[in-house]
Amino acid sequence: MTNIDYCNLTFHNDSVASNLTPQERDLEDEVLPTLRELGIGLVAYSPLSRGLLWGQITDPNALGDQDLRQHMPRYQGENLARNLKLVEALKMMAIEKSCAPAQIAIAWVLAQGQDIVPIVGTKRRTYLEENLGAVAGEHYPTRADGTT
Repeated sequence: MTNIDYCNLTFHNDSVASNLTPQERDLEDEVLPTLRELGIGLVAYSPLSRGLLWGQITDPNALGDQDLRQHMPRYQGENLARNLKLVEALKMMAIEKSCAPAQIAIAWVLAQGQDIVPIVGTKRRTYLEENLGAVAGEHYPTRADGTT
């Protein structure tokens, strides 16, 4: 019995919050099927990987002394180098689709199922408007099963 099963037996859950991004897909094999089997939705927080998939962060030292992202493994050493390669691929997809990398990342999360709702945080209205462009649907990457 998984933790999700146990928690759901104790008290029914309508949703679970966890991280799901094109970069961090740990939930796909076991957690998402369990949630779907139990009729539980997923609130996908930080679909832009705490700003990394937005495409503007290349140096963790530029984040500022109080920014916790400096201490996260995805922003350090070889991890950052690998992640920046993913960001470059995302940027190339965005150029092909004439949109922002953030829109591709958010659209990817949306394309994973109607039971998944991304929560995107932003400090600026322009980014909010840009992020909402992902909902329009034309930026959805195709899923492995051929659907969008």
